[in-house]
Amino acid sequence: MSPFLRHHESKRLLLHSVDLDEYQGFSDMIESLPGQEFVLEWSSSAGHILELASTGFPGVILLSDSVGVEQARDFLVRLRDLTSAPPVVVIGDPGKDGLDSDGVALGAGDFLVRDEVTPALLERAVRYAMGRMRLQADLKERDARMLIQERLASVGVLASGMAHEIGTPLGVIRGRSEVMLMKNRDQPGLKRDLEIIISQVDRISNLMRSLLNLARGDDSKRSGRVDLKLVVNEIIEVMATSFRFHEIAISNSIPDGVILEARAGSEPLHQVLHSLFQNSIEAIEEARRGGNAGPHSVRVSLADADESRVMTVSDSGCGIRAEDQIRLFRPFFSARPIGGGLGLGLALSQRIVQSWGGTISVESQFGKGAKFHLKFPKAP
Repeated sequence: MSPFLRHHESKRLLLHSVDLDEYQGFSDMIESLPGQEFVLEWSSSAGHILELASTGFPGVILLSDSVGVEQARDFLVRLRDLTSAPPVVVIGDPGKDGLDSDGVALGAGDFLVRDEVTPALLERAVRYAMGRMRLQADLKERDARMLIQERLASVGVLASGMAHEIGTPLGVIRGRSEVMLMKNRDQPGLKRDLEIIISQVDRISNLMRSLLNLARGDDSKRSGRVDLKLVVNEIIEVMATSFRFHEIAISNSIPDGVILEARAGSEPLHQVLHSLFQNSIEAIEEARRGGNAGPHSVRVSLADADESRVMTVSDSGCGIRAEDQIRLFRPFFSARPIGGGLGLGLALSQRIVQSWGGTISVESQFGKGAKFHLKFPKAP
């Protein structure tokens, strides 16, 4: 008989047992429950269950001591090491080599005496295990939010100090560049270089301001109207050297005359696009290291919806894993190796886009590139 059986289609229970009669007994119990809410599945393979659990099994595991006490303990230890494991209810005989107490200590929610299990008791145990798992997830989320707030407070202190220390030399660089610009307006090449220096000094100042805003929750209401294609072309020009160096084709198909109502003018959008473009460059380099020689490209396009406009930045890079996509916009999360980034670029980008009444989302399949969709309300 197959080591994996499915029974009905509803909330999932997975019985790990080597006794087919035990599966049939639990199947009969599930049948007798009103509403047919539960799906009962059976597997004699610990490896198969662990594989399911590692990919996010959406239910409860029923672990029978018929698999052997040592094997059951080993299974619980391996399950406990998973990042996101489903809850476990142990089914067995009380005092059997201490599995009842050991099972709870190793992370199983409950120990049910096999001969005393009734349909109602089984249902309550399963619902209790599900409820406890949800509560634990809520507590972990709360702890994660507290940790993020502590880190943001540290960023605020650091950014305040950096703003003070960096502000003076930035002012000197900008002032001297403006003087040189006034003296060399008749030299187009030098004039353009000086304008780029001034714009990049302003970008650094705006980035420091954004860090402070992220840490303290600044909610200023300044707004301005920006030409979307012009802003995209400006940041493409600034990053043209990087795209050429990495042999990446960059294209902007946004039509002329598309206006956005954006807080604080165009500078924050420069920051958002710079972050997205830089991520695309790094993703393409990772794809090349993985054997995808290209050619590679980054494209910016625009779609028109009823009440909004959706700008999409797409690349041909390595893509983003599904488990990383749900955490991508959290402060300090980075899919890169340690030291590869602070994990603030996309968090700041999301804050900026949301401050304009918009949203930012990602669409990606690992190994096949990524698309970032920025949805903005239409300007009046």
